[in-house]
Amino acid sequence: MKKEKKFIDLEKSAKSIGAQIYLIEKVEVDCSISLFSLIKKNAPRTDGHYSSLICRADDENRTEGAYDFIAICWPDGKGGFEKAQNWALKNGLKAIDARDLVSICRKNIDIYWDLKFFDIIRLVSTNPVKGKYLTAQIEAEAEVMIYLEEGNMSGDDLFFVFRLE
Repeated sequence: MKKEKKFIDLEKSAKSIGAQIYLIEKVEVDCSISLFSLIKKNAPRTDGHYSSLICRADDENRTEGAYDFIAICWPDGKGGFEKAQNWALKNGLKAIDARDLVSICRKNIDIYWDLKFFDIIRLVSTNPVKGKYLTAQIEAEAEVMIYLEEGNMSGDDLFFVFRLE
């Protein structure tokens, strides 16, 4: 019940700034295997060069477990990373890291069908790596690809992902 109220409060807060949110529930973040192995399993279309960069961003001190995540987007394209980050800070959400994003990719089919009004869904990690943003691209039932992007990071297909505490 407490989680439902928190989500409803977050939804109201997002709507007040012209955004919508999506709840990604019970994602198992597995720390028992290497991040490289997780990428191969959950985002197999990821280029080897990107895999190497992503693995360097792995937090060795993570604790594994099941986490809930909130993805926020602006369907009108008038949002962006900075706006998402400010909203998350105001609402007590945590930035996600590379292992979180790769773990979320395991639910790509569910995410795509829940958000099927988008042709392509891009989930963006909210903890930049060397000034670039890890982005997981989900297209229908195709395998996921993760890559790094830079720039102003705004668009109607970007979902900025934060961990719900």
